[in-house]
Amino acid sequence: MLALLQVIPAFVYCRFVVLACAKDRTFYARMLRALQFSSLVLLLFIAVQLVVGLSFTFYPILNQNTFDPQNNTVRYPGFFHDSQANGQFLAMTGFLFLYAGRGEIQVAKRLLYLGLFLVCGGGVLLSGSRSALVGLVVGLVVLFLCSGWRKQTYALVFALIAGSIFALASPNLSVLNRTASIDEDYKFRRSVWLEAIDIALDNPLLGIGIGNFQAYTAIHKQELYLEIDDEIVYFDQPENGYLKILAETGFIGFVLFLSLVLAPIIKALLAFIRGRQDFNIVFILAAITSWLAAFNTVYSLFDSRITIMVATLLALLITHPTKLALPDEQTT
Repeated sequence: MLALLQVIPAFVYCRFVVLACAKDRTFYARMLRALQFSSLVLLLFIAVQLVVGLSFTFYPILNQNTFDPQNNTVRYPGFFHDSQANGQFLAMTGFLFLYAGRGEIQVAKRLLYLGLFLVCGGGVLLSGSRSALVGLVVGLVVLFLCSGWRKQTYALVFALIAGSIFALASPNLSVLNRTASIDEDYKFRRSVWLEAIDIALDNPLLGIGIGNFQAYTAIHKQELYLEIDDEIVYFDQPENGYLKILAETGFIGFVLFLSLVLAPIIKALLAFIRGRQDFNIVFILAAITSWLAAFNTVYSLFDSRITIMVATLLALLITHPTKLALPDEQTT
């Protein structure tokens, strides 16, 4: 019951954002600027870590995934405890800089926002999170599919240039160095996913309870463990956000979760296709889609900052002004 109560504040917060945006149209732009500012703070945090090391952190002990012993590389977590959360946060906020840049008339400011998006992409690479990198690519695909043919041509040229740079830089980037172990990692994750599906099938309606995955595996699925420093640690998530929700809340909770996330996305996409929304809403769609893709391999809602970001993006998606209601200054 206590774990269930921890979910409620996210709904209350999201409701407040929706009401504030509906009451004051300038609040929408203020929320976007606040999210962009949080991304700048994170980028500054990573920059300091590049200079002084991972000792610059809020936590006494960082997640073990911040260091890859196989490749002797560091995966920068920023102000997060987990490097994968860092990557997901930067992937989402990066698209918000593109949103801001589109409304700018001055070429210098447009280039500045584009540069900030590229820096966020660099931060994703420094986080070493393949899930976040895949999410970033999926978000770019959303932008590509919703753009006109001219922008699509520019995007293809940019993708070729960026791909060439990444290929040349691959020896120094942990996220690209880890591609050799993709097959082995997939087999390992697949075995954990199948066990999580078995848990869901054994508890189909309401699941095993929110926050109970580790307690459940310690008793009923003891094969789901890792040995860390000669200590057995049972899995607290099945390496998949969707399967964790399915196992802990059952099919009822899983369907509710998907409806809460997908309904605003589908409605926003239909509004854009029918011409009731301008292209700006696609940047919000790309941001939330990047998280949906990354969520497939890691449960990131354990961090309240990721939860707040996802809830805010959904609220902004719901309250995005229509073409007729969108003032010129709000596109920035």
